[in-house]
Amino acid sequence: MGFNFGNNTKASCQKLIKSKQAFFNRIKRRCKVAKDPSERRFLKSEAMRCCNEIKQCCKQWKNCGFGACTWITKNFTMTCFTSGIKNTVRKVGRKTSARKSYASTSSRSTRRTTASRPKARITSRKRTSARRSYVAW
Repeated sequence: MGFNFGNNTKASCQKLIKSKQAFFNRIKRRCKVAKDPSERRFLKSEAMRCCNEIKQCCKQWKNCGFGACTWITKNFTMTCFTSGIKNTVRKVGRKTSARKSYASTSSRSTRRTTASRPKARITSRKRTSARRSYVAW
């Protein structure tokens, strides 16, 4: 990354950042319509390089004390370059059984609601008589 804000003013830094953001948007639009896989790979690598430059700009913006910097990196990430097919396959194939079983045992008392309780309560007399076993000696 051969750029540096140096002694630039806030306006010139903002201009540099906006030009990098515009370049990223051009790459994104071009990648959406690209048919050739090698062209798409090239565009993705350019977009990655541009994302890293934008992140560096954000750090330098903070260091210069120009104010809030969320506008610099917001919506300028590589998440827009993932294909929808791979994401849906990954979500379907994910195993969540361990997470579900942990959640069910971790907070039983806090999750119990009136809807899950039985309608008629069993009295202690019935409960003890059901468990009692008689042994003939």
